[in-house]
Amino acid sequence: MTIRAVFFDFGGVIWRTEYQSPREQLAERFNMDYEEIDRAVFESDSARRAAIGEITEEAHWANVLKRFKLPASEKQSFIDAFFGGMSLTWTS
Repeated sequence: MTIRAVFFDFGGVIWRTEYQSPREQLAERFNMDYEEIDRAVFESDSARRAAIGEITEEAHWANVLKRFKLPASEKQSFIDAFFGGMSLTWTS
């Protein structure tokens, strides 16, 4: 298989948060606001290290779960809730 294109999505160009309510509800569950939970996932030391390849995505999510005192079994439900308001935007 030949790679024909590579897309990078910086700043929510293709994949963006359209609805904040799922993330707000998740934040409320942990007595946080939207910005705090957003920073915990995207702007933490773990996120920075994952972004530059020092740790894997899996290790980052393990760190996020640890931060929220969640068992590994809740990883997918946390991710689903966190990204629940995202949508794919494509224009040609």
